[in-house]
Amino acid sequence: MKARTRKRCSHCQEIKPIAEFYSGRRVCKVCFKIQRDNYDKAYPDAKRERNKRWANSHREHEAERVRRWKENNRERILIYSRNHNQKPEAKEYRRKWEKEHQEERRISGRIYAERRRARKAEAQGSHTVEQWLEIRAFYGRCLACGRTDVELTEDHIIPISCGGSNDIGNIQPLCQSCNSVKGTKIIDYRAEQAF
Repeated sequence: MKARTRKRCSHCQEIKPIAEFYSGRRVCKVCFKIQRDNYDKAYPDAKRERNKRWANSHREHEAERVRRWKENNRERILIYSRNHNQKPEAKEYRRKWEKEHQEERRISGRIYAERRRARKAEAQGSHTVEQWLEIRAFYGRCLACGRTDVELTEDHIIPISCGGSNDIGNIQPLCQSCNSVKGTKIIDYRAEQAF
């Protein structure tokens, strides 16, 4: 008798190679994953319980996985650990890292606040710290008053409160005072610049 090499999935009704099925299952691996995901969304407590049972029965495997992750991510642990009882070398490493990345941390904090405000206003689009730094470096000055000796802030050309997006195409660099004066007016200072 010839061995079967293909099989029909009972869910999608497609005929597939035997390798596309788990042993003893009538549903292919793709459909099985879809069914499992749907079940997990419908019954999150059951998924949590299943994961707990697996972790308890595979303690050595789980401990090894955590040990490997910690070994490969030592720097992340030292930077992001906020444990008050952390080792002195971790505290020192964190202080040094924060000092070296002070500007980047301050800017990313501002961008995070802008993102949060945009999300609350249900505005579309987003941008990264790198994109903002590129725009700031490209213009190098406040587009409204032309000053270069001031700190530049992100200004939304079409304000978020007026339905503007948080995309980088809607951002222009202005100093804090010009940004405040502009308020919720729609002014594109980039168009007025001659390069």
